Amino acid sequence: MIIAGEPSGDSLAAELVDEIRRQGPGRICPRIFGLGGPKLQHAGVDLLVDMTKHTVFGLIEALARYRQFKRIFNQALKAAEERQPDLIILVDFGGFNLRFAKALRKRIRSNSGTFQNWQPKIAYFIPPQVWASRAGRAATIAETIDLVISIFPFEKDWYQDRFPQLPVHYVGDPMATRFPFSKTPRRMLTDTTPKKVSRLVLLPGSRKQEIERHLPIMLEALELIRRHKPVEATIVTPTNEHTAPFRNLAPSGIQWQEGKLEAALIEAELALASSGTVTRECAYLRVPTVVIYKLSKLTYEIAKRIVKVRFIAMPNILADKMIFPELIQDAANPLAIAQEALQLFDPAGRQELMEDLERVVLSLGPPGATKRAAKSIVNLLQTDR
Repeated sequence: MIIAGEPSGDSLAAELVDEIRRQGPGRICPRIFGLGGPKLQHAGVDLLVDMTKHTVFGLIEALARYRQFKRIFNQALKAAEERQPDLIILVDFGGFNLRFAKALRKRIRSNSGTFQNWQPKIAYFIPPQVWASRAGRAATIAETIDLVISIFPFEKDWYQDRFPQLPVHYVGDPMATRFPFSKTPRRMLTDTTPKKVSRLVLLPGSRKQEIERHLPIMLEALELIRRHKPVEATIVTPTNEHTAPFRNLAPSGIQWQEGKLEAALIEAELALASSGTVTRECAYLRVPTVVIYKLSKLTYEIAKRIVKVRFIAMPNILADKMIFPELIQDAANPLAIAQEALQLFDPAGRQELMEDLERVVLSLGPPGATKRAAKSIVNLLQTDR
């Protein structure tokens, strides 16, 4: 059984399933079901629910859809009990997946007479960022998970210091396979020639709430930027139905592109991006980026009290310094975004940033992370508990 949530998790989970199937012949022959999205379904997974249609972020947004998520949660638990998979793979999607692992373990214990022969192993690929907020969740991971598969270099030591009995395999960042270091563009390191027209990519996010909050202020910032320099802009969002209601926001002359993010970034000199996975993609392709994020007021007040890291963008966390400017909540206003963007357009201010990005990308490991993750999972499935 495999459970993934958002589009990025669906993609990673599908790549993992494909790799498990490639490594499986002669060792295992997996039949896989679970929750995910269209890419997992395309990979041959018997999909119970398309979770990419239910993505939300923030406490208020999640509470508003509590009944819906509870129904899906119970459906997943029931399917697990009925089909009794040998292995359950959780991919990212921490709010749902951690609760699922805990509830499943509890249910198995309470029904030990009925399920005494069913003791599934649980692997977590890309665990919740407990080192950033709500560190207490790490205890739940240690109690319920048989193997943690980490993609960030510092996580293994973090867990080792607190839960030395928990197996943690660091495999590196799956993005390194998509963006091999030797093939990534280095043009901006040496190219300081002023451009007649600069290219800017707007990345408002993948969730409906993110696009709704971020796109209007990004477009206002773009207008302010254009008062100082000519800019061609492209809006890039995932291929899903969330984008349709916002098409009329983009003024004429601005391209709107679904998918094909890499092609857009390769041509870009700068990005305005919602904080998330996409900031790592910007780092791999050496695109200076202004990172923004806006939450509902209550969610933001809660987040301020539980988040324990200095930065929200992963390139900044990995570098332990502000490489990409971050503008959060009220600071994410059009004027501030435009000012940060204009500074990053200045070639004189880019050299140190580009060198920092080189170091960050190198720290994320060589290509082949998903292959290494699949090998760990196949080995786990073949070992006795």
